[in-house]
Amino acid sequence: FPVTIPYGVLLIPVISKLNTLHPTIRIHVEITHWQNLLRLLNAEALDFFIADTRELINNRDLFIEPLPKLPITCFCRPEHPLIKNKPEKLSIDEVMKYPLGAFRFPNALYNDFAESIDFKGDRRMLWSIECDNMLVLEQIAASNNLVIFGPSSAFKTGIKEKKLVEIQLNKPLNLSTHFGIIYLKNRLISPVAELFLEFARAELESELKKITQVSKKKK
Repeated sequence: FPVTIPYGVLLIPVISKLNTLHPTIRIHVEITHWQNLLRLLNAEALDFFIADTRELINNRDLFIEPLPKLPITCFCRPEHPLIKNKPEKLSIDEVMKYPLGAFRFPNALYNDFAESIDFKGDRRMLWSIECDNMLVLEQIAASNNLVIFGPSSAFKTGIKEKKLVEIQLNKPLNLSTHFGIIYLKNRLISPVAELFLEFARAELESELKKITQVSKKKK
């Protein structure tokens, strides 16, 4: 099953459920850049892939099914100097004084992010660490002063174990994922792939409800 970062982390419960209910199904997970997945899709080596859709919407050969949007926020360890003994909300300028980390943002998402923080410099200078493995980002941020960006669901292990906390900003970033399921218009997907997507849709809807409930509690 092919996905891009950071969606790969979100599929852990989906794959677990599929493997539990259908143990005879062989599962291969491919996590890579959407351009690589598109080449495989066009070669009919894939039934579908899941990725940010904004750079694909003009491709007339593709059918794109949008998935629920997940807000992108920033996280750090509980003992981080930014938040230790500081109950008030922080400005993005305060956050920017520390090393920043993220997965490789698609161009459209990066442009939105740079605009939201009023960053006009070289893209290569923005991130101290750019890594497509969200678990690696999570572990690094839990051990030093790196601030990481992404949907909370991508860092759910660190948050659950209280190794990471969300940084409360006085001005929200107003950024979100734009994931979608991408098919070839002239090709049917397999029954196994349909089952996988059914589980994936349900999981993402569940994650969105949890995030919405947490946001309401904060208010």
